[in-house]
Amino acid sequence: MKSYFKKQKERKKQKQMERELRRKKQFQHNQEKKSVKKLWSVPQPEEYTFDARGYKKLFHYTSGDNIYSILKYGIILGGISVSYREQFNAPCLTTENEFHNPSLLPEKELGQMRNGYYRLTIKCPTDADKLINHGWFDKTYSNNLIRGINSKNIGTGNVDNQYFYLGHIIPSMIKEIKVWNSKIQYWDRPTKKEINDLCSEYENLPYLRKIIYDLDTKRLIGVYSNDYTGEIAQFYAENDHKDIWKDVYILSDYLNEIFKSGHIKNKYAKQIEEYKSIILKYFKRKSTITELIVGVVLTFNEFVSKSEKINPTDFINSLNKKFMMFENWLEEKNEEVELKLVA
Repeated sequence: MKSYFKKQKERKKQKQMERELRRKKQFQHNQEKKSVKKLWSVPQPEEYTFDARGYKKLFHYTSGDNIYSILKYGIILGGISVSYREQFNAPCLTTENEFHNPSLLPEKELGQMRNGYYRLTIKCPTDADKLINHGWFDKTYSNNLIRGINSKNIGTGNVDNQYFYLGHIIPSMIKEIKVWNSKIQYWDRPTKKEINDLCSEYENLPYLRKIIYDLDTKRLIGVYSNDYTGEIAQFYAENDHKDIWKDVYILSDYLNEIFKSGHIKNKYAKQIEEYKSIILKYFKRKSTITELIVGVVLTFNEFVSKSEKINPTDFINSLNKKFMMFENWLEEKNEEVELKLVA
């Protein structure tokens, strides 16, 4: 009998803790909503514009495995945060020309693992309503969210020197391409043949990359569905067949599209919030990739008919088979490289 009452007491305590945690999360969410201004309600002041500051050049940093798609489609991917839950897609640029890592790529991936690290010189329109200073935006609309993240990640650059472009950076706006030479700590100019060979290699690959890569949480949470370039849909339509995570994105893209509906937003606000929490939990490395994928599947099942519902276990097993095929291909690819080096 004592054991029974003890368990009841523990359950009651657990429920109280869970209620308190939910209350704190809701309070934090409400505070964020109160403190964030309506987007673009405040125009960018003249003193923050590219021209007023007297800058001459803009740069975009990326890895070599993105060069082919950039030279074909332009610069179209870039997540701009209003908050952890509200973001939009716009190309990210900076005025800093020295080596740094604004996209927070893992250090081991900055070299040959992803075919080098590149700096692109960009010449795009500098209108005050198109080219936005990220430091001003962060302070005005995001409660210094990016400053906080950058303060914990040395080498990301100064957000006050960074801009984003509310439009499409087309390939002809790329005026120069340089690659980082880690041996001499300097930017080299690759030859036209080197660029063509790199592009040809990735154009003919059966997969997007030659490394094991993670799910894109920005796509999962709907950043790219709020797209200022107007090019994302075409890019996915032409390249998703090469992506090992295509099956997951089919579900998340569907969810993010219906979440844009005012009717759905109001009626299913709780489910939408729970879905975003699932993504953010994984982003903060507080859950496993399996938990993330199961969460996406279960959310999808809430918004489709009975005949369209997906069994999470079957879905995971199917993904595992495709992932094993990718790993086998990757192993064979690496063996080819090793043989070439030996030869």
